[in-house]
Amino acid sequence: MCWVVHHAAPHSVLQNFNYDRMDAEQLAEKLEEAKGHLEVCADIYKLQIARNIFFLHEHPDLVGSWKEEVTDELLQDRRVRRVQGDMCRHGMRGQGELAEAAVKKRTGFMTNSKQIGKASSLFCENRPGELKAWKRIDFGVQHMQSVKKGGPEWKQIVRRVTMDAQTREVLQDLKDFQSATRSDIWQRFEERRDVITLFYYRERGSKWRRHVQLVGGKERKQRFIQKVCSTTF
Repeated sequence: MCWVVHHAAPHSVLQNFNYDRMDAEQLAEKLEEAKGHLEVCADIYKLQIARNIFFLHEHPDLVGSWKEEVTDELLQDRRVRRVQGDMCRHGMRGQGELAEAAVKKRTGFMTNSKQIGKASSLFCENRPGELKAWKRIDFGVQHMQSVKKGGPEWKQIVRRVTMDAQTREVLQDLKDFQSATRSDIWQRFEERRDVITLFYYRERGSKWRRHVQLVGGKERKQRFIQKVCSTTF
């Protein structure tokens, strides 16, 4: 597989603010260089497609290169697709003065593989307080079930619904899980049963995770607060 990260700077949205400060010749040279690099990438992708070999093209989602003729020509091929994803889901992290954190950066991906496109199209899931559900299935158990490894923490759970795995009959619905008694949580069955347990919980989110790095006045304000909080009076 061929994976190419095209040089984004000349096509970037932020770079547009610098264009007024550049002379016409310098600007044309930079744009022509970026276009030439993109055309080389496109030629490589066409070879990959002809040989039935996969490629992955990565570029920030809002840059101008997605509107270039060579890119549009590739996307006209029914075997090629474009998807979006957030780089924080692919492990992208940034280091600010206060702490390291995951960085949300919407990115575009172009590929001739359905599977690679699906794996690339991952979006930020850091939404504190969002209601989610987690399910477990157990066979031949004698009592109601609790969470296990891979599930949410006990204190995150707000509701638990237990159903018969065969008939889908609701055996118990603890709508206020945190206030339930121990006997309700561990209620026993008269005989062994196959059950499905749904746990509804609130997403905690990441303490230090932020979508973009703090800059300018915001970061100075945070440094000031940190300094004040650490001062001993």
